[in-house]
Amino acid sequence: MSIEETAHHEAGHAVAAIKSGKSFRYVTIDPNEYSRGRVVFKTGFKRNMRSRVLCENNAIIALAGPIAERTPATVRLGAALALISARRSR
Repeated sequence: MSIEETAHHEAGHAVAAIKSGKSFRYVTIDPNEYSRGRVVFKTGFKRNMRSRVLCENNAIIALAGPIAERTPATVRLGAALALISARRSR
C-alpha cells in the first residue's frame, strides 16, 4: 500500500469517527511495527456493544478505511454523506 493509500485509509476512519461522534486524539500515517498508520481514539473502542447504534458506528468506522483507500475522492465524499444521512434518518 502506498503512503497516499494509507493516508486515504486513515482519513476514512477519521471522517467516519467524526461523523459518528467518536473522539480521537490524532491520526497518523507514521508506520510502526503493527500498522502503516492509525487513528488513536481517546477512549478506545468499547468492548461491551449492547446498543445497536454503538455497534453500527464502530462497524462504519472500521470499514471506512478500506473503502476510502480504494475509491475516487468524489465517490468517497458522496458515499460518506449518503451513509451518514441514511443512518440519521432512521
